[in-house]
Amino acid sequence: MRTQNGNPEPFNLRYLCIGNENWGCGGSMDPSQYAQLYRLFSEYCHFPPKAGFYRIACGPSGDNYTWTTEFFEEITGRRAKGRNRIGRIEAFDMHYYTGAKSYGTATEYTTDQWYGLLKKSLRVEELIEKHWDIMAEYDPGHSVKLGVCEWGTWHHVMPGTNRKFLRQQNSIRDALVAALTLNVFNSNCDKVGMANIAQTINVLQAMILTDGQKMLTTPTYHVFEMYVPHQGSEAINCQLRTQQIHFTDKDQQKTLPRIAASCSRKDDTITLSLVNTHATDPTLVSIGFSRLAEAQLKSWRILSADD
Repeated sequence: MRTQNGNPEPFNLRYLCIGNENWGCGGSMDPSQYAQLYRLFSEYCHFPPKAGFYRIACGPSGDNYTWTTEFFEEITGRRAKGRNRIGRIEAFDMHYYTGAKSYGTATEYTTDQWYGLLKKSLRVEELIEKHWDIMAEYDPGHSVKLGVCEWGTWHHVMPGTNRKFLRQQNSIRDALVAALTLNVFNSNCDKVGMANIAQTINVLQAMILTDGQKMLTTPTYHVFEMYVPHQGSEAINCQLRTQQIHFTDKDQQKTLPRIAASCSRKDDTITLSLVNTHATDPTLVSIGFSRLAEAQLKSWRILSADD
């Protein structure tokens, strides 16, 4: 069939998610029901151990910790005293969107709504840690990594476009959501085996927007490009002392760290990514490295906007 359609050589597929959002649009299943189906269909996905193939199970939406618990109860055989099939899973896929229904539109928002959306994006770290702890009860050696295979901002659709196409604009606020989230992934790379923004072109927090023959790259695109040096590097523990920004979110007083960061090292190069969350003001930072006799600043870049 591949040859008939112009591809005689194998595609060398590396990632296969067996189901998607099965708690909702993927079947409205309960976690036990889905785990039974995963057990069935994963039976036919056998690859050599060194092939680097990822079989991905549908994980929870946000803080649905019941889904994680009951899925692993079933797949490990604890629920019905059956066979443990956790060895057929390489990653467990959590989805988390930074919904913006209470935080203005993609391009129109108050200062408090700016901070509220950034605060909500940082919640992904709490979700990672809590789901990871649940997984540890069934997989103490953590052979299964956590995937965050859909994440990003979800604003109201762009006026004049098809609601079902989920087309939205992209501002510097979205760029900060991306940077804050990538910092969390970098700092939790022992837990997060893979992560994918949703989606890349014309939908939700896209990196590219097109209109006929015209195309532009969004602020989110530039964040991803700036974070490329972290790929294939070793994460370095990054300790911060930063002021807190105080703001009001839905009549509640909340705080947001003024600075967020992640750091990695590859060969003799250290990459440090800093995020200034303040809506209007620059921030002065002091950087120090322990156990490093000499360090020289080779280059730096700033992503910002005047309006």
